[in-house]
Amino acid sequence: MVAGDVPAAVRAWRDADIDMRRRVGLPEIVWDDREIARSEVRAFHFLRTDPEGSWVVEVDGVVSGLAQAHRREGLWVLAHLFVAPPAQGCGAGHELIDRTLEYGSRDEPGLIISSRDPRAMRRYAVAGFALHPAVVAWGRVRPERLSPPPDVRSGDGADLELAAAVDRRLRGAARTADLALCLEEGDRMLVVPERGFALLRETRVVPVVALDEDVARQLLTAGLLEAAKQGRAPAEVARMTAAQGWAMEVALAAGLELHPHGPIFVRGRPGPLAPYLPDGALG
Repeated sequence: MVAGDVPAAVRAWRDADIDMRRRVGLPEIVWDDREIARSEVRAFHFLRTDPEGSWVVEVDGVVSGLAQAHRREGLWVLAHLFVAPPAQGCGAGHELIDRTLEYGSRDEPGLIISSRDPRAMRRYAVAGFALHPAVVAWGRVRPERLSPPPDVRSGDGADLELAAAVDRRLRGAARTADLALCLEEGDRMLVVPERGFALLRETRVVPVVALDEDVARQLLTAGLLEAAKQGRAPAEVARMTAAQGWAMEVALAAGLELHPHGPIFVRGRPGPLAPYLPDGALG
């Protein structure tokens, strides 16, 4: 990938995302000018930090897909893998996955937050990643069912050091520059001092990282209560595996529904990954 590829790559990303969400019944993202601009910023960010992990595929001279992997403190993460519908089924996705897997050592820990595409899941499993089934919760939050958490406060850039320390405990690696970008883009940080943090992206609460389940519950509850104030539906809590029963309890108490989602794939031992809800691009 080069910088000039980014707009076309994001168009392929948009088309692939809309198609996938319609096929599997997930809430659709509104791809307005703001969402497109945000996605381009994300693609430029990973191209700048990890140029050797950023790839596009062309079909008939048109950029029709992208893949981006990044490495942080020895942890490999697949941030993006999208192929526009007209280019699917011709090997483009397979080639993109292979290129990102060649970035860095295949012995280092890795995370892939997968879609529900069976072809992608097969490739990740063949590459040696362990599959962890996951669900997503969404719907209109019922705030009257939730008790305001006592220890959560708003965070900002001054809390990135806290986030780095918690990330290293839970996932084996910090991602300070990536979280700083999220804050620049308008994500809200919620923190429990010295114990955990979460980001609220409009009505989506991701990630949630904490040193114990009580703190994780407080952070997720606070995020859902803030999402409810925005008056939008649905709120979303994504990628809950069996190890995150605390998150399912909070989501169900808030009145959200559970639905199947793409799994989390893990290579090696990044960290305990619990209590932990990952972000799709940041891992």
